[in-house]
Amino acid sequence: MRRDHRDAVKLLGIAALAGTMFVAGPSRADSSKSSLTNPILPAGGQVFTDCVSKGGTSSSGTKTQVKLTKVTAPVTDGTHCNGDDYICLVSTTDNIGSARFCSPPSPANVPCNDTDNPCAMGTCQAPAPTLINSVLILHAESTGTTISLKHDLCKDSTAPGNPAGSGALCSGAAVPIAAYNTDMICYNPDAAWTGAHPPTLALQGQHSCEGIILGVRTTDSGGTLPVPANGILVREGSSICK
Repeated sequence: MRRDHRDAVKLLGIAALAGTMFVAGPSRADSSKSSLTNPILPAGGQVFTDCVSKGGTSSSGTKTQVKLTKVTAPVTDGTHCNGDDYICLVSTTDNIGSARFCSPPSPANVPCNDTDNPCAMGTCQAPAPTLINSVLILHAESTGTTISLKHDLCKDSTAPGNPAGSGALCSGAAVPIAAYNTDMICYNPDAAWTGAHPPTLALQGQHSCEGIILGVRTTDSGGTLPVPANGILVREGSSICK
């Protein structure tokens, strides 16, 4: 069985968290791959059919990709955040050696620093070890037979006109960070879910519905964040076909 991508993908998310909350340094994550499967049986009439469709993910540094082939799906408009996207959610538990959050009366889990991300309410607390859950949101488009997403999370989180490498998902702190208890699940489109769950740390432009929600896991991954209502497309795992 192939070594999966889960730590690598989630370290991309934690790099974003780190870069927002404390002194930033280069982001590092392993290059790795994982397979995806449809956990819903029987598979007749579904978009992704096990042992016919093929699914996988890969990541390297801040670049991540999901690709499903031999699917039967409606063609989407090619523009993210328009409501017809497939939605991939990656829940994780993150152990961060040193992080900063706004104090009350700020809502919980609002990251901060003293330069470009001050607190709107409360004050930016001193760095401290942090154990926190998070969900990484990624959207995918369909050609009818292929569903895919491909992101350079650093580039896509950098505002136009700002220096390369300055985006929220570019930098990580030079401190120990561990990501574990990770679960990636992709769902069928749900425009209402997207509108109701904006990320805490968002990508730029047409990708603004994508990014990270802090302090939660999805209900399908043992947490409280509601999931899209139209069913699971695929999730991490493998299919036994013979």
